[in-house]
Amino acid sequence: MLVLVKSFVVIVIIQNGTFCCNISTILKSTPDLEELCVVNSAPGDYFWNDFAANFLKSASDLGFAQRLVGSNESSFSARKCSVIAFSVASEESVELVEELFRQRASNRDAIVVLFGGANLEEEIVLEMYRMFVRENVIPNSVLIGIESKMFHHDLFFDETDQSMEDELIAKLNHLKQVWGWPLRMENPLKSVHIRRAWTIQKGAHNALFKELAASTNATLEWISPDKPDPQYSWFITNQIDVVVSTPYIPVVELDFIEEHQLQGLCLLIPERISAGYDHHLLKPFKTTLWILIAIIIGIAVVLNAKFDSLFKASIILQILFGSPTGSHQCQWIERASVLIMSWLMFVLCEIYTNKLIPFMLNTKYEPHIRSFAELNSTNFNIVIKDAPFLRKINIPKFDRDRIEYRHNVSNLSPNEIYLTQCYWANLIVRSSLNLDPTTKQPKFYVMPEVTASVLFSNAFLPKSVFANKFKTIYDVLFDAGIWDHWTEWENKEFKRQDELEHRVLTFKDLIANWKIIGYGCVINWMVLLLEVAVFHRMMIQLQEVHRRKGIINFPWIPLPLEIKTGSTADSFKTYSVIALPDNDALGMEFLSLLPPPTRDGAETIFPRKNMYTLSAIIHREIERARDEDSEAAMLLSG
Repeated sequence: MLVLVKSFVVIVIIQNGTFCCNISTILKSTPDLEELCVVNSAPGDYFWNDFAANFLKSASDLGFAQRLVGSNESSFSARKCSVIAFSVASEESVELVEELFRQRASNRDAIVVLFGGANLEEEIVLEMYRMFVRENVIPNSVLIGIESKMFHHDLFFDETDQSMEDELIAKLNHLKQVWGWPLRMENPLKSVHIRRAWTIQKGAHNALFKELAASTNATLEWISPDKPDPQYSWFITNQIDVVVSTPYIPVVELDFIEEHQLQGLCLLIPERISAGYDHHLLKPFKTTLWILIAIIIGIAVVLNAKFDSLFKASIILQILFGSPTGSHQCQWIERASVLIMSWLMFVLCEIYTNKLIPFMLNTKYEPHIRSFAELNSTNFNIVIKDAPFLRKINIPKFDRDRIEYRHNVSNLSPNEIYLTQCYWANLIVRSSLNLDPTTKQPKFYVMPEVTASVLFSNAFLPKSVFANKFKTIYDVLFDAGIWDHWTEWENKEFKRQDELEHRVLTFKDLIANWKIIGYGCVINWMVLLLEVAVFHRMMIQLQEVHRRKGIINFPWIPLPLEIKTGSTADSFKTYSVIALPDNDALGMEFLSLLPPPTRDGAETIFPRKNMYTLSAIIHREIERARDEDSEAAMLLSG
């Protein structure tokens, strides 16, 4: 047979991209022929089943997948076939082939291969063969008997002759795709392994097998297992064509096609919050910084105590509440000390604010475990999903007594470490499965150091006609970069929403804010009460100073001034003088409303209806004092 190598361009359209790649395919015969159609409507005929299996297997050896069809669907009857094979003893098969001829007249030009059957005599089979060829006007036909005899009926001469095997092979010069018998796949909906279910149903492997079905004209058929993650025996019993993405285990009964990339085993470690909210709010700085602040405060107290002549007030109180006197009245060393301390306080406040803002936005976690030496110092149990290949892997980096094998690892506990594939572990970290449903905080992270590497493969059933075709398609897609594109798209679809994406905050998300507001209000009230107490004490001290100096013109503060008149203590008359600034109409109006006090030997002077000013009051009192006692007059004038 003549083998032609034809190079052409295949356009592969996938989601999020269109890729072109040059591939070489081996074709038998001319390229204008279509496909091989094998009609399987005689399942009870064991001779026919053996013939069909050997016929299809010989076709698959050339790299072309062949399957059977057994229904009178319109999609089948409308196809254009280059080779048609069926059992002439089955009436249903004959009807299907005649329907092919009625739908497409060009199918009569195909090479029609008829199988004689097991329960009929040779003469009867030959007569049925001649009648079929004559009625349907079939120019190219071959009859294969039970004893592998081959007959050919020449429609032009109306003669039936026995054919040789090489003549039959010469007629069957084109083997191509077949529509029909489905490509059986495991239904992963009930699988407890989420990653495997995802990659079969929606991921890169799903796209790969869809491409295989499209290139071989097969139909995907999903078979649901009786329990999650079935054993190999279930695949063989139910004639599942392939076990997708399984660890490579040399088994004679299965054909393994290895993937081009190794899958590492990584540790999925739970996140640990370092401390609660109160710890971070009450301890903004490290211990060394607190010691430095205490030393500075001690130096300031010592300076105030030793050099009280240089510092009119405490440096700490001046920084917190301000200076009671003008800066121009302070000495240069006091001004320099207050300036330095103020800048230091400003820097410390900014440091605290910068540390508090990240804490409000991100939870503080304990340092991640980055090596097996750090892992061995912890008390976590290492959980592994029980599998035969994992028990055979030697992991000397940590004690095997800490390993716990489980059949079902569906719910991840925050108190355990999980050993799984690095690919799957990274998907979990980037997906919504890693977010706590209550706090919306991440639950796990992946340790950078890889534990071990495992070779994964796709296992096909014995003598599967799809194995060779799958390897060809997989190699071509991997070399063209399409497989990497599919895996990147799979990661993008599986991961969670971007953390920077807008999310509505809830009350629980603002717990840190509410605590900060509460602490701030308490501290503000304490500072306010302290300021009031300090101010009140300062006013009392200042009032006492003015009293000693005899100053009565102190705005807004009533200062009682005792004026004694008379030559002796008994003859002295006491006056209470209320000092107001000049032209203070509001204050004088207030005083005009007060009733005059009546006390023995005392008189309060304040303007009433005539609105006396301060100077008029003082002048009147001086004149009155002169008449009564010269000593009292001298006291007022001084």
